[in-house]
Amino acid sequence: MGRIRQRILAGVPQLSAAQSRRVLSMSRGTAAILAARRLVELGEGPGLERLLRSPVPGLRSAGADGCLDKSALMEALKVERCASVAGVLAARAVQTGAELSTVQSLLERQVLVSLHTSAGLRTPEATLGLGIGEPVQDLVLALRPHEHALSALVGASPGPELWQAMEALSFHRQSQDYLRLKALTASAGKRGQNSLLLAFGRLGDPRALPLLRDNLARMDVDPGRGFAWRRLSALALGRIGDPSAGPTLCRALEIEALEHEGRPGAGLGIQFPVRAVLLWALGELQDPGSAEVLAGYLDHTSGSALGGFHLPAMGALYKLGSSAKPVLEQVAKSGSELARANARAVLQAL
Repeated sequence: MGRIRQRILAGVPQLSAAQSRRVLSMSRGTAAILAARRLVELGEGPGLERLLRSPVPGLRSAGADGCLDKSALMEALKVERCASVAGVLAARAVQTGAELSTVQSLLERQVLVSLHTSAGLRTPEATLGLGIGEPVQDLVLALRPHEHALSALVGASPGPELWQAMEALSFHRQSQDYLRLKALTASAGKRGQNSLLLAFGRLGDPRALPLLRDNLARMDVDPGRGFAWRRLSALALGRIGDPSAGPTLCRALEIEALEHEGRPGAGLGIQFPVRAVLLWALGELQDPGSAEVLAGYLDHTSGSALGGFHLPAMGALYKLGSSAKPVLEQVAKSGSELARANARAVLQAL
């Protein structure tokens, strides 16, 4: 069934505008994101403004890709909680005439939200230390011309030049670039796979989901590479914003908790925690079904250089918004002392 579904989804990027609109009206998942991106590619993006209010992050990003209404983009940015979607909204707002400094200020305010943890005021995005809390830098890269990025990719020599070109191209989020990047999977090299995974996440194309899901289970002979690819795959899944990846991320959390300390090179899992990014990614998907899993980390204070995983869990629960309130209220009543305090902090922020 999985292969049949993949073949069906692979055909969506070739549909006509009328067919894409039909798919979009019948689905809210992976197919809908692909259909919306196809409509943007066909020049039908201005008709997708309603998607800026969608509960699906990937659909909001697709709506932003095609929106030409500066005021609509700015209003959406004012209430956006997901870092990945906020970055797309910000770039499109500037491209439609919004003042760069105003957008940068608003973007930082929306993404770099501080929460009152048991240890004091903390900013989940910035504390992760993985580049997630640098939306302004991402915005600048997204504003560079697509033609320049494409020519840089075509003319790049193997190695760092090619890796940088792949990432630069992905910031433009054009569906036509997916096949260009996919063609480099075999030639990018082992180190280049890091940049390729980052590029797939920035591009936001759900066609990369099977590859990213497979990489979440990578336990390579070289533990450093395995940790890096699992972490970057989780990051990419969060940035694509397809809630169907939620169960995969939850299973990866369980596996990571069992495996990362008992394998050779386990220290890397503490210095660069995969679970922290998995938790962040669940927040970026805004899947209500992950609230209980995230709440289970509210009193987690060990196993990483971040002092545990309670902070990324708090940030993710904040992104879930009102759908997380029932779980948070229950933890605030009957959880451990630390979990109660952190649950109340998220509820206060909501």
